[in-house]
Amino acid sequence: MVAKLGKKDQEILDEIVQSTPIATAMNEALWLGDTKHRTLYVNPMFEKISGYSLEESIGKQCGDFFDEESKKIINKQHELRNKGASTQYEGMMITKSGETVP
Repeated sequence: MVAKLGKKDQEILDEIVQSTPIATAMNEALWLGDTKHRTLYVNPMFEKISGYSLEESIGKQCGDFFDEESKKIINKQHELRNKGASTQYEGMMITKSGETVP
């Protein structure tokens, strides 16, 4: 079941669709989420690194892809940022196969 998006989340998704060619060409993992930090989109590099397809990723919480220490970093960044602003952080991703990737 796909959750109905709120207006702000739909606007985010609409922007993603327009930017997909850029995100596809990126040589680094890109994760985009809604206002509740649920996955709306991941680019092909994210899929390659994580082992999760876009379809498997949609709806997962941002922290679902990272180890416990990285989740703390991510949550701290979410607390510090202005609503709607993007954040960047580094952490240890946990792949679908259970490996960790910096």
